[in-house]
Amino acid sequence: MPEDGFDTQARFKDTHRHSADVFCSGVKLQSVGSQRTKGKKNLMIATVHDHLQLALRAGYKPLLSADNDYLVLRRLAHEAEWPTKSEVKKIEAGFAASGSSYGGKMDFAAINRHCDGRMMEKISWYNVLRKLNFPFDQYGD
Repeated sequence: MPEDGFDTQARFKDTHRHSADVFCSGVKLQSVGSQRTKGKKNLMIATVHDHLQLALRAGYKPLLSADNDYLVLRRLAHEAEWPTKSEVKKIEAGFAASGSSYGGKMDFAAINRHCDGRMMEKISWYNVLRKLNFPFDQYGD
C-alpha cells in the first residue's frame, strides 16, 4: 500500500461488489457479512467496511446514487459512523501531531493514539472520504 494509505491500484472485485450490493439492497451494515453465498464463511464487519470503502473509491454507482436524496450513502454515513466535525478536528490534529501529511506519509497508529486510541475505523473512513473531497465542514455533529 502507498505511504498515504490509499491503494489507488486496488481492483474492485466481485466480493467487494457483493458486499456493496447487499448493503444497497437495504441490509443493515452489521448484517452484510452474513449474507454470503452458500458455503462461504461470513465476513467480519471490518472487512465489510473495507469493501464499502473500496466501492466508494471505485465510484460504484449504486452506492453513490442520488436517488431519494442519496439515501444509500446517507444510510452508510449513519451506520458506519463516519467521523463528525469534532472528530475530524481531532483526526486532523492527530495528523499534525504525528508528523503525518495527507497525500504523503501517514502514521495511522500515531494518529489514532492522538485520538485517544479509539478512532481507527473513523480515521480509515476519513482517509477515504477526504480523498473523495467529502465536505466535512458542511456536516454537523
